[in-house]
Amino acid sequence: MAQTSTSKCDLCSVNEGSSFYYECKQALCISCKTIHDKIPLTKKHKVTDLNKVDRLVFQSDLGCSRHQELYTFFCNRCSCMICGTCLLDKHKGHRFCGIEEISKKARQDSEKLVLQGKTKVVEVTKDIQKIKSKIADALTDSDAAIAITLNASVLHEIIDIVKDKWLHEVENNNQLEKEELQSTLKKFEKTKVEYEAATSNFEQLLSETHDTMFYSTYALHKRDFTQLDDIPKYMPLDGIKQFDIHAFLTDILFKIQRKISCTGAVLDKIAKQNASAEPVLTFKPSARDEIEINISLLHKGPSSLITVRLSDTISKVKKKIKNMLPYDPEGKLYLKFGNTILQDNRTVFDYNIQIGSTVCTRIIYKSAEKAKQRKKRQE
Repeated sequence: MAQTSTSKCDLCSVNEGSSFYYECKQALCISCKTIHDKIPLTKKHKVTDLNKVDRLVFQSDLGCSRHQELYTFFCNRCSCMICGTCLLDKHKGHRFCGIEEISKKARQDSEKLVLQGKTKVVEVTKDIQKIKSKIADALTDSDAAIAITLNASVLHEIIDIVKDKWLHEVENNNQLEKEELQSTLKKFEKTKVEYEAATSNFEQLLSETHDTMFYSTYALHKRDFTQLDDIPKYMPLDGIKQFDIHAFLTDILFKIQRKISCTGAVLDKIAKQNASAEPVLTFKPSARDEIEINISLLHKGPSSLITVRLSDTISKVKKKIKNMLPYDPEGKLYLKFGNTILQDNRTVFDYNIQIGSTVCTRIIYKSAEKAKQRKKRQE
């Protein structure tokens, strides 16, 4: 609600002010109001309850500074309030109407904006409730972690490698979703506060009975209202990635197969030695694990098909790619799948590279001169 700048009487400065006179721009107490109303020159001044006066009244001009008269008309051509003398002076011949008429239109527009603002508040409130519900779900969803832990507990120490990796991915997914929801929630709450404030200003303004003061304040409020940001469109997230027990067990079984031979003695030995280390290839896979993938050769170059095995290390894949190039690249070759740089000691299976996947290549040259040579070769 709007408040005046002072609660003391402007005349006696002792008693609390209770009434506000527009022409005088003064707050008066009950005693001073009685005196004011007896003076012939001031007794017809328009008065209202001090608590209903918008604070912008103290920044608004109610009269013409040029002719020292109160505004009584509105110039349609110039879109401004004018006094009676202005009609015969600067605004002579212009179309005009009374302050009451233009204020009536402004009040009607303000009522529409109040309804519009309330609708926006209801809309953004519903979206905020949806986001808070999603945040609560993200904070309480621990099914994936429980399922991973229960399945990992039935296997040997070697399973801890896979278990820790999956738990880390689930935690990252939860955290990323929570952060995105929190960011979206802040935007919606900020929008709600802005529309509530703008709507409240217009509701307070509609209680203003003085037409000149109403229209002066209305223009300022409407400018602020029209500058408010639109409510951002709420797009529900897909939610936390569900735990895939089949993929989890396949990951475990494949890594166990890579680390052991067919004897239980070798299994026990390798499990103890490599439980916290990177997997080491200890068998020759069958030809059934061969797949074809796309290789995007150097920047915007064409893509080519290459046959690899799921058990191939990234280092071995790089050798195959270099053999496909028409020249020997004079720099270090990097492979990228999605947003991940592939490490030489990991395998194709470790990165979940499947049939038809695209792996991008990049060469880091040792000098700018060699980079220029590479550019010429491509041209």
